[in-house]
Amino acid sequence: MARRLASDGFAVAVNYRSDHDGAGKVVAEITEAGGRAAAFAADVTDPAGVDRLIGAVERELGPVAALVCNATGPQPDTPVSDPDWPDYLAHLEFFVKSPVLLQRRAAGDEGRGGAGSSTSEPSRNGRRRPGWPGPRPRGWSRGRSP
Repeated sequence: MARRLASDGFAVAVNYRSDHDGAGKVVAEITEAGGRAAAFAADVTDPAGVDRLIGAVERELGPVAALVCNATGPQPDTPVSDPDWPDYLAHLEFFVKSPVLLQRRAAGDEGRGGAGSSTSEPSRNGRRRPGWPGPRPRGWSRGRSP
């Protein structure tokens, strides 16, 4: 997704929490192909982390024009009877709260040319469940901010 957006002319911000090398590889591939990209470390489940992330992206690459939420968070591979409520909360923190925080912060910048559209895509790195033909589906949404 990042490589495609870069080939379409977008400056690409690659966010990571712990995989500095992986993010650097994506940035290198984009810049070697003539695109513009930079990597940014941030915890997207933390409102202050999201504020710092979007601020850093704006300073280095300009306003956020589009937002793609496709990071993979906690996905315990356990029987359905095993997870406890804290496991579900961790899942919600990552897969629901983080896109909301990112969308609200990026859409708040729309008056300055900030994000007008957002999408949540399934991760290409997700583990496959037996019977699923591709990446594990996590949901998809697309919208235009008001």
